[in-house]
Amino acid sequence: MKIPEISKYSKFNGFYLRSDARKILYKAFGGLCAATGDSLMLDEADIDHIVPQSESDFFESLFPGLDVNNIINLNLLRSSLNRRLSNAFPKSPLA
Repeated sequence: MKIPEISKYSKFNGFYLRSDARKILYKAFGGLCAATGDSLMLDEADIDHIVPQSESDFFESLFPGLDVNNIINLNLLRSSLNRRLSNAFPKSPLA
């Protein structure tokens, strides 16, 4: 399987900031929480940054040309779970 060049995803920079981002991700995830697989109502769903916005420099070092609000860095989570996780981000064992 060929992996597409990451630069093709630059058109999705800033996706998180779109007013319709949650609805689009909700549909793309089939209304399921990415962490638990539970079915969600739209008003129970939050957009989650896989790599937190506070770690934008780290994300952008991994994916040059993409920003932390790019669609490839977004998940759909139950709102209560997303609040509990907050800026939780595991430290790399390589660091």
